[in-house]
Amino acid sequence: STAKIGQAKLVTCMSGQILDVIFDIRIGSETFGQHVSIPMRAQDGTSVYISEGLGHSFISLEENSNLVYLLSAIYDPQTEHAVNPLDPTLGFQWPLKEVILSKKDAAAPSLDELYEANILPRMN
Repeated sequence: STAKIGQAKLVTCMSGQILDVIFDIRIGSETFGQHVSIPMRAQDGTSVYISEGLGHSFISLEENSNLVYLLSAIYDPQTEHAVNPLDPTLGFQWPLKEVILSKKDAAAPSLDELYEANILPRMN
């Protein structure tokens, strides 16, 4: 079955500092498997738009960092595709020696596993 594409997000760092990383997990995309990282500090007032079908992860670089998300659709767990952010296939080196993952992220499959299961979003 073909996966739904998901929801778009507008992400803003309201306090502290984060590194936001966006992964292209859309099958058929010219940039599939690639990523871009964007440092965000609350005092800069930067927001990042993340379109439908892109993976999104972040790491807090300061204590008490907070994000606000504006979403294009109501949360639907059927359209969410969690990928383990430490998956070496993603090719991203997180800038901290110790990365603490949520239970959900730690249990998430690899990009290859999601690809094999044919549940990643597809480009039209």
